[in-house]
Amino acid sequence: MTSSKIPLRYAMKTYRKEQFWMPPAFLALFLILTAFFLNEERANGMATAFLGYMLPLITGILASSSILSDPALELHFASPISAWRLLAARYGVLAAVILATSLVFQGCMVWMGVDLAYLGGFWQRQLVWLVPSLAMLALGCFTALAFRQATSGSVFTGGLWIFQLTLRGYLLSKPLARNLVLFMGATFPMGGSMLVENQISLTLTGVGLVFLSAFLLKRQERYI
Repeated sequence: MTSSKIPLRYAMKTYRKEQFWMPPAFLALFLILTAFFLNEERANGMATAFLGYMLPLITGILASSSILSDPALELHFASPISAWRLLAARYGVLAAVILATSLVFQGCMVWMGVDLAYLGGFWQRQLVWLVPSLAMLALGCFTALAFRQATSGSVFTGGLWIFQLTLRGYLLSKPLARNLVLFMGATFPMGGSMLVENQISLTLTGVGLVFLSAFLLKRQERYI
């Protein structure tokens, strides 16, 4: 992420600390809940809740504050670093933390004897959490930059998550709306072509939001 004007050790200190402790904290919470419900055959529901619902929410909220809450933001703007490099550095770290959290959780599920085969094969299972998480990451980034405030981005992202969760059944019944439902993979893991269309739509939407975020970030005067 750094140029010759920004030492790597200093740059690492400017990362938001919550992106390192919040995902593992929720991981520990859901492991406890899963263990608690293990004998009641509700462990699969807890696993789905964490992978398909909670990880995207955590990712979106953390993405909203990854750049604008950076205490060294003006220093980065003053250095010869492109908007794309700044986005890749900040969100690459967040994506790596979320990836590690997901894999550790799935490993713990295997150790606890929770069968995740109902979510599909290994790679299909990864798409259940990865696609909505990356979409929420892009949304959190874009809304924070558009509103020029990390808090507003978090509120908007969390509000959309609650809206979709509350009206999930209604949205999934509409041919057009269901393509943008974040929880399609967790709700219908064997949804066939309908699930594929949803995942493609979410991925393309996320890519579009990333390009818009880079455009906004180039207008540095909006954030100083």
